[in-house]
Amino acid sequence: MNRAKAVGIMLTALLLLLIASVAIASYSPELSIDDQPVVDGQIMVAKATVDGPGWVAIYTDDDGDPGEVIGYAPLMTGINANIPVEVDEGMATDTLHAVLHDDLGFAGTFEYPGDDVPVE
Repeated sequence: MNRAKAVGIMLTALLLLLIASVAIASYSPELSIDDQPVVDGQIMVAKATVDGPGWVAIYTDDDGDPGEVIGYAPLMTGINANIPVEVDEGMATDTLHAVLHDDLGFAGTFEYPGDDVPVE
């Protein structure tokens, strides 16, 4: 086998290995949001990382715990940045909670309570 062909085969094998490792990459759930007021019915989530399709939901405050959902936005697998979330300003409390949810029910439909449970 000539040297050029051997190098070509090795580069192809490395490329396939790289593609396979990216395809099976897993992401640890993470959520980053800054203190902010609701502006024009919207909150901006700085960063959300999920290991599959999901949602970021905004909840009211119920004595320090998440209360009712007042808005949500879809997330794609991996790292999502600068996610605008429309919220019901009329229901907003002084403190709001952002929670990651899996998209486990009907794909692309937020089903909570139901199949789209919070990420643990």
